[in-house]
Amino acid sequence: MPLYDFCVVSDVEAVVRSQNPTKAYSVTTKPTLVEVQRFIKETTDHLMSVCDLAGYTTTAFHEASSTVALAITAAATTVTVANGTQFSAGDTGKVCGLASGIPTIEFIDIKSISGNILATSAFVNSYTALTVTIYVVNSALRILRDICAVGTAAKALQAGLMGVSPNKNEKIDELWIRYNGSEETAWGLWAIQNLASFLRGATIGSDAVTSATISSYNEQNEYDTSVDIGPTIERDMDF
Repeated sequence: MPLYDFCVVSDVEAVVRSQNPTKAYSVTTKPTLVEVQRFIKETTDHLMSVCDLAGYTTTAFHEASSTVALAITAAATTVTVANGTQFSAGDTGKVCGLASGIPTIEFIDIKSISGNILATSAFVNSYTALTVTIYVVNSALRILRDICAVGTAAKALQAGLMGVSPNKNEKIDELWIRYNGSEETAWGLWAIQNLASFLRGATIGSDAVTSATISSYNEQNEYDTSVDIGPTIERDMDF
């Protein structure tokens, strides 16, 4: 699981469209599609480290899974898995595999099951045979997907203002606040670090937190001059 991202570009675009209803990233946008994909990986890595430090078993962020032996072609609406009993109609599946040699993920809706054959929403990507695993998206993965999309959207929107003054706006600040979380919101990084039950469905180690110990992002990061709103362009776009 750590090799694959927690969200996809369309998830980020859905968050960004709350400010810009027509926003879609491409090779000509600022930031570009490739840059947004890199931001997703950076945000995933950051979330993984936060989860690990909070005591979660980060190699087990899923309910069940099954491998796929055959290649998958883009637009396919069925897939044969090794063990169809791992899935139920109505599940969301997280597809992790190699597309043109590149580690790639996407999310599919599992509509029905016949033996080991899953009827699904159409696949976006084509995957190489024997490289694919489909995971059942449980509550933990769903929460991490949402948080990853919010953090990446904040970073992408801020990158879009590179060279502009001011290089932030109220929407970006709101997204950083959502990503970092606080005791008031009981969400985001704060919740992962302070609420042992927050990532429902995730395995919790013996060193995991059992009660809240930090009231806000700013309390934990008292020397962060961005004051609860994430990094600035001048300082660093990395987390």
